[in-house]
Amino acid sequence: MRKYDLVASLGANCSAAHNLRYRGMRPYSLPLDWVYIEDDKPMKWLVDAFETKFADFFQYENLKLLPPTSEHDVIYQDSVSGFIFPNHFQTHMQNKKDYDIVADKMRRRVCRLFEKINSASNVLFIVAASRKLDLDNIVAQKNKLESLYPNKQFDFEVMMFDSGADTDECLPGVHVRTFARKMNLYDFNKTNYEWAFLDDIKIRDKKRARTLLSVKILKRKLKVELI
Repeated sequence: MRKYDLVASLGANCSAAHNLRYRGMRPYSLPLDWVYIEDDKPMKWLVDAFETKFADFFQYENLKLLPPTSEHDVIYQDSVSGFIFPNHFQTHMQNKKDYDIVADKMRRRVCRLFEKINSASNVLFIVAASRKLDLDNIVAQKNKLESLYPNKQFDFEVMMFDSGADTDECLPGVHVRTFARKMNLYDFNKTNYEWAFLDDIKIRDKKRARTLLSVKILKRKLKVELI
């Protein structure tokens, strides 16, 4: 059983966030839970984004409307980071006020991500993509994070579907698996065997009290807890 203080999706698509939630391993929302990518640009952007604390992420002037799909009616893409947001807007933005409602929520999630990293000793990031990715960006990101947070451990689980063959490779702190099959609805709505590795991961919640003793005194329950 591997234990981490923080396990989070890096947003190649929604499947990682879904599978964490499916297993009760997503206690809060983070900025890259429900986004997806179409190329390597977002992964390259992320290499330096942690240093700037996502300063240029999800800015009003950078959001471009994309054509709707059969699954999503309103889709915006961040032209700077390259991330695509298919689940964040219910209707088209008519003005900056419409943007601010969503942006306030996104800013809270960004702040939460950095708060959780700051309080963590070790972190697992999950990158699950429906295409092959340039692993150099992932390795560069791990190296950058370790330079920014020298006393913390960062591991990566990288899953690349529709990538020609089933392979399994372990780099230092980066576990890379490719799959010949394409992603399917069970990756996003239920779960598939490829996600079974999450069953061997436990998240330590430092803020969650552990009850050591529970007794009743005069019909009132008294708890002794370790914070």
